[in-house]
Amino acid sequence: MTSYEQVIESVPKGAYVDGAWTPVNGDASFEVSDPGNGTALCRVADTGEREWDAAVDAASAAFSEWKLTNTELRADLLRRVYDAVMDQAEDIAQIISAEAGKPLTEARAEVRYGASFIRWYSELVLADRGDFAASPSGEYWMVTKKEPVGVALLITPWNFPFSMVTRKLAAAFAAGCTSIIKPAGFTPLSSSWLVKIFHEVGVPAGVVNLLPTTKSAAMSSRLLKDSRVRKVSFTGSTPVGASLLKGAADNILASSMELGGNAPFMVLSDADLDQAVAGALVAKFRNAGQACVGANRIIVHTAVFDEFVEKFVAAVQQLKVGHALEDGVEIGPMISEKQRVETHRFVERGVEEGGRLLTGGEPIEGAGYFYQPTVIVDAPVGGHLWSNELFGPIAAVYRTNSDDEMIELANRTEYGLVAYLYGQDGKRTMRIADGIESGMVAINRPIISEARAPFGGVKASGLGREGGVDGLNDYQVTKYIAIQR
Repeated sequence: MTSYEQVIESVPKGAYVDGAWTPVNGDASFEVSDPGNGTALCRVADTGEREWDAAVDAASAAFSEWKLTNTELRADLLRRVYDAVMDQAEDIAQIISAEAGKPLTEARAEVRYGASFIRWYSELVLADRGDFAASPSGEYWMVTKKEPVGVALLITPWNFPFSMVTRKLAAAFAAGCTSIIKPAGFTPLSSSWLVKIFHEVGVPAGVVNLLPTTKSAAMSSRLLKDSRVRKVSFTGSTPVGASLLKGAADNILASSMELGGNAPFMVLSDADLDQAVAGALVAKFRNAGQACVGANRIIVHTAVFDEFVEKFVAAVQQLKVGHALEDGVEIGPMISEKQRVETHRFVERGVEEGGRLLTGGEPIEGAGYFYQPTVIVDAPVGGHLWSNELFGPIAAVYRTNSDDEMIELANRTEYGLVAYLYGQDGKRTMRIADGIESGMVAINRPIISEARAPFGGVKASGLGREGGVDGLNDYQVTKYIAIQR
């Protein structure tokens, strides 16, 4: 048995409800597979109404006491979780690589990134405070305080299976909320390992609950109708997010939605092209392009278009594709055959509409769900590649003639999560950044996420923020108390 198989063997496979793991029933379980070869890793509990009702009962009962705990206790527990995560970082990275197909270098980076949220909220909660002041008339005192919103349903995606749960759970935990985690069906093992750590550091029963399931829509809808649930946080596609918001509306649930993206990657005429090419490789091909912050539309000024494309194609052709646990791999598999088929159809539609295929463009034969890193130029603006989120290793490159046109093109989408911008004139890049309709803008760097910064989008890319101070606020309500003097 290899080291990663030993790690997978030690991951809890059941649901975690009210401080205890449930056994896995073969008749109520589902298979988790390795997308790098299609083989089964294990079977995990497939929870239903009984487990979900029990989880709400446990979380609601625990909330009445957990909300009264002092911030020092919550901070200390989070710090213990952080220390344990860092001690077990290599095991967690192997789990991520095995179930999500993410190259080990990226999986290790995800563990560090995910852990940073645990550390950040362990520190931030100690500085959390309200306000105290005299009223303008001087007749009474005005007191404001922060309180946890309540039981929170946390729904996480498969493409960043560890860091997306830490980003939500650490904030909810620090705020004093109890949580019910619904991990993605493709990748439940990362969440299970994290919850195991919470259990081992002594978190009270009911504060954290984990429910893997293949019946996501039905079970989530069931919880949204329960008046004891007061918060839903979701990371995933815009259509699913919209459906959850409709369900949350009847119960007036606080909602955070980190949804789809269609990020522009803009290269100005004065950009350092070597830097821009290196940035585009990361922003486009990280996690085989399966990221909501992926660079979907690479928009290049015509003055440097040919040189950029030549350098970019050469760099893409050097990317090493392979199983995530192999040394030196830069591009892992797609998460499923369905995802690979959809990726190939995107390429075919782009070529049908007039795009020129410069490299890649085919599935890779053999075991696993691999697809060649692909570059297409001159597909039509407004066409299929332009209008859809390309959740795969497809780089579509477009040309533009001016900064103003670049801004207009960048904004020609229903999405607004992140934008990337490369140029050397600071005044010029800031003017363009100000004109972009996006929740986040990265200038001369391909990675923008940071635990201490707010993460989120505008338009169809969602609402609310995770990370930073805003991330804690999203799990709190402000109470105002007026005291007669």
